[in-house]
Amino acid sequence: MRFRSKILAVLTVVGLLPLVLLGLLSFSVNRAELERTASATQEALAQEAARGAEHWVARGVEGLRLSVSILPFEQLRPQEVSAALHIPYGQLEFVDALALVDDRARLAGPLVTEARKPSSRPPFPAEDLSRFLAAAPVELAMQAGTALGAPYLSSSGEPHVAVAVRVSMQPPRAVAAQFSLRELQQDMQEIAHPPAIAFLATAEGGVLANAGAPEAPRAFGSLATAAVAARAPFSRTMQGTDGRDWLASAAPVGGMGWAVGVAQPAGAAFSGAARVRHYTIFWMGVALLLTALLGAHLSRGLSQPVRQLTQGVRALAEGRYDQKVLVDSGDELGQLAGGFNQMAREIRRRDEEIRAWNAELQQRVEHRTAELKMAQDQILRNRRLAAIGSLGAGIAHELNNPLTAVAGLISLARKQLGEASPQADTLKQALEQARRVSKIVGDLRQFSEQERTHGGRRFPLSQPVQSALDLYA
Repeated sequence: MRFRSKILAVLTVVGLLPLVLLGLLSFSVNRAELERTASATQEALAQEAARGAEHWVARGVEGLRLSVSILPFEQLRPQEVSAALHIPYGQLEFVDALALVDDRARLAGPLVTEARKPSSRPPFPAEDLSRFLAAAPVELAMQAGTALGAPYLSSSGEPHVAVAVRVSMQPPRAVAAQFSLRELQQDMQEIAHPPAIAFLATAEGGVLANAGAPEAPRAFGSLATAAVAARAPFSRTMQGTDGRDWLASAAPVGGMGWAVGVAQPAGAAFSGAARVRHYTIFWMGVALLLTALLGAHLSRGLSQPVRQLTQGVRALAEGRYDQKVLVDSGDELGQLAGGFNQMAREIRRRDEEIRAWNAELQQRVEHRTAELKMAQDQILRNRRLAAIGSLGAGIAHELNNPLTAVAGLISLARKQLGEASPQADTLKQALEQARRVSKIVGDLRQFSEQERTHGGRRFPLSQPVQSALDLYA
């Protein structure tokens, strides 16, 4: 792995790892906190809507009860009942139909269902009468005075709820009213801002009001059932019919067995956390770009001086001292390059000194070798001279004896013959030659003695020159 790659890897790890960890931690914390906040907000919204629905139903029931309580149904003739029922029918706009029924939920008077002038509400269908009377809780109203029935759907699919108010015990009579839930539908639409949805449903999953896609409440029916069963709000992340995750909340509507559900896509609910993630990814990209640029600049500022230092070390190892490391910077690398160049110059100087010392040592060795050779030659010469001296001494000793005898005999012969004898001159010359031979033998003996006893001593050249002249003569 190259030095530049190592620098980039280290900078990437050091620069990105804390950012990634911080981003993940921030995203997790923000998502968890946002999920709690969004769930609490949604639960509060669902509870508020549930309280509004409960209050609306309670106001409607109470308004109906107060309106019919002032009417003397025991004193009214059958033809006057319809006119009396028009009074609460005109006051309560959410009522679609009013009827006076007996304790078996049978009509005891005409059904009041006239269309309202300012409203575009369609007239009451005749086929819905049986459904209305079947849903009216007359038996419960005869016992408790006022009763709310279970929701049901009209022939047009519109949800309604029937309310019964006891108005007479003898004969048993009650006023049954059909409440329209259009106002609750408007309430759901007011609290549902797309892409969020809001719905009002029963514990069994029946939809009473829906501000959203028709199939949306089916995915969250279990949450509404759980909220009604527990009588407490619930929030949960669930999968919707579109396959996306939704944050859904449900709150029970009092003890009516209804629940208000509010849901929104998890992406919209946790958009703050998503923005944190996007910001983290963006800054990770920025950090990666800055890391790459900084790493390239730093690695270039480091790798090039290191490469030059490597080349300088290689050149120094090959004995090329003239190559310099050119690093023009005032940092530690520049100081290192300057120190390396100084070291190279010092090594060059030391190498030159060592080479000079080697040359001088070589000369000294050669000189000492020559002196040793001369000493060896001198020893050999001395040995030869010693041998010659010994030989000369032996020869001189051997020649002296006969020469002495010859000289003695010649001297005796001259003495016997006398000076007048014709052989006197010959004998005289013979005696001189014998003396010369004796002198030569003595010189030879003296030379051999000097070589053996005084070898190497300085002596004047006049004596051997004179001896040579004498020998030549």
